[in-house]
Amino acid sequence: MNDVKRINLKQFAQQIQELFEEPDARVIWFIGAGCSMSSGIPGAAALVEQWLPRLKKRETGDSADWSGWAGSRFPEYSPDNPGAHYGSVMDELFLQVTRQKEMERVTSGRDPAVGYALLAQLMTNDRFGSRCNIVLTTNFDDLVADGLYLTTTQKPLVVGHDSLARFARASESRPLVVKLHGDALLAPRNTVEEVSELDPSLAQSVARLLDNCAIVFLGYAGRDQSIARLFATLPEGSVSYGMYWVGSALPGTLMQDELERHPSFHVDHRDFDEAMVEIADLLDVKLPGVKRWKELFKRYERQLTSTAGMHQRRVAKGEGSADSEATFKAASRLRDSAESARLSWEAWDYRDNEPDKAEKLYQRALEADPAHPETLGDFASFMTDVRKDHDRAEELYERSLDADPTDATTLGNYANFVTDVRKDHDRAEQLYEKALDADPSDANALGNYARFVADVRKDHDRAEELYERSLDADPTDATTLGNYADFVTYVRIDHDRAEELYERALDTDPTDVNALGNYAFFMQTVREDHDRAEELYERALDVDPADADTLGVYAYFIHSVRGDHTRAEELFQAAIDSDPMHANSLANYAQLLLMEDRVAEGLALIKKAIDEASIRPGLLLEIEFYVFVHDPDNERDAEGEMKRLISEGERSPGWDFSGNVRWARDHEASNIDLIETLADVISGKANVASLAAFLGWEDVGSSE
Repeated sequence: MNDVKRINLKQFAQQIQELFEEPDARVIWFIGAGCSMSSGIPGAAALVEQWLPRLKKRETGDSADWSGWAGSRFPEYSPDNPGAHYGSVMDELFLQVTRQKEMERVTSGRDPAVGYALLAQLMTNDRFGSRCNIVLTTNFDDLVADGLYLTTTQKPLVVGHDSLARFARASESRPLVVKLHGDALLAPRNTVEEVSELDPSLAQSVARLLDNCAIVFLGYAGRDQSIARLFATLPEGSVSYGMYWVGSALPGTLMQDELERHPSFHVDHRDFDEAMVEIADLLDVKLPGVKRWKELFKRYERQLTSTAGMHQRRVAKGEGSADSEATFKAASRLRDSAESARLSWEAWDYRDNEPDKAEKLYQRALEADPAHPETLGDFASFMTDVRKDHDRAEELYERSLDADPTDATTLGNYANFVTDVRKDHDRAEQLYEKALDADPSDANALGNYARFVADVRKDHDRAEELYERSLDADPTDATTLGNYADFVTYVRIDHDRAEELYERALDTDPTDVNALGNYAFFMQTVREDHDRAEELYERALDVDPADADTLGVYAYFIHSVRGDHTRAEELFQAAIDSDPMHANSLANYAQLLLMEDRVAEGLALIKKAIDEASIRPGLLLEIEFYVFVHDPDNERDAEGEMKRLISEGERSPGWDFSGNVRWARDHEASNIDLIETLADVISGKANVASLAAFLGWEDVGSSE
């Protein structure tokens, strides 16, 4: 037996580089489910946690406390390792035909993340690609092949069924992908019984591939006995260049016996994307640019222009038939559509940094095809998000829906616009419903509708149902996970569940600025773990140093927690420089100024914030409180607005008004008791009934 040597990620990358310097060495990649999680496909543990509530509901009538129930239903079940019961839970929940449909649902519509894109570059590299262009995988998805299709010009041979086993041969010119457990569309093998043995012909073909090579296991748990048996039957000299197990721990199964039987290394790292980044960087392997795709669209345009011109000339000479005229018109329309799509795509690159250039490209795109629905929808979002020209945006959204009334993306985006900017909530609800009629499984539309139902309609049960549907459609959508976490912590007051959702969001996308910022605020206000909060704020700004939301909330943290008012003011100013009409930053900066007795400056910012059309009701309530405390000339109007908003259920949970209360006390405000009570009610510290003790607030105090 051999000791499995432990090495770090950098040492692993160096050893891969050294292998490529050996003229006869080959590297084979063994890809497990963990590699696909960052591409939006849940791993075994996450799937089991989705399936167990469904199984419990089927067998008991409800899904409550499914984790405790699972321990009795599956005696060896542990919440610390739910993935170990992947096969047995699936076997209990699904029939053969529904298992395949579930795998189709889980794997469809996913694009390869950066790890797969870099793996494709390694497999097709001019220097060493022919010696590392074989992938063995237990996954059902197509992410390895898609990475090759999307980022290279080489087309892989995919062996997705046992009947194709004889074609699993190494080739210097064509990458090979062998799906050991089958394909999502071709009778995938899931259950313990199904994966206990490999097809003999497939096992024989794979054994030939493993001669005189190194094998790298990535994202693989090592639970499949059939894979361990395959390696146990390999002749001496196979995998002679070693086995590399990339993961936070060794498998502790039969697979570990095989690692100890061969020269092996434990690479103490679990992130597939990061492993690929390290190897690619050391080997000077780059991702391709978008030139190929732009050239592809231009080639389509040239071909369609040529086709249209040829038939136009025939018609002009009287040589064409009715078919020629029809072909001329059809080719012209398709050419214009392709040109519009390409120009709109190019415009997207300039939206934030060169908006004038972006707008000209959008205009050229609409000159090419004035009724291109995607171009119209993208231009509409640009006009409202970047230009703040809401009238023009509305016109473009309407034109987009005239062109395609059933486009779920445009319907959902327009609904967001109508509720956030126009405040026409009934119209927004109609648009959300139309979006879901067009595509009931559109995760983005479901998530945005959930947020609308929670924040505007205050129908929390319906919101929770929509959030769950959104995560069923896409369990790894970081934005929805983050928004659902906000809902769970501030509405359901289930902070442990919220923290779990925040962590899932960041596991899915560690660079999601919205999730990072919201999790930081949660750590700041709920957990009061200020060091962790600051770390998360800094991570968000590392991703996007100009994100106005993060800059503004981080400024509030620096001011209220760290007490560094100078640094806070710098951050607020940076947020406003990034987005001069960012209502949150304007209001929060105004709060700081008001507390420092810079009342005129603070009220000027308040006025700008109120003028922002998309201001959310909770923020408006904060603003009216500031006006009520600091602006006696408008105190009565602010009080009326606060009564309305509080009666409608608006709150700002966790917000700190102590500085405003202190200012009022220092200035001997006659209504200091009401100010203190309002601060507690708005921030969620006190029940609205506490307002009933104040003259004029009796009806509001009895509204809940």
